[in-house]
Amino acid sequence: MGIVRDREHRDGASTIEETGIRVKDIASAYEHSRYSPDEIT
Repeated sequence: MGIVRDREHRDGASTIEETGIRVKDIASAYEHSRYSPDEIT
């Protein structure tokens, strides 16, 4: 899996391939909750 951008999906926001989860949502969860990357996944 990787990070992709599709202008027709999520208004062109960067997402995790095949999930639709926005990268900025993951970063926000990490920054505000202090969860580890493994806990976020």
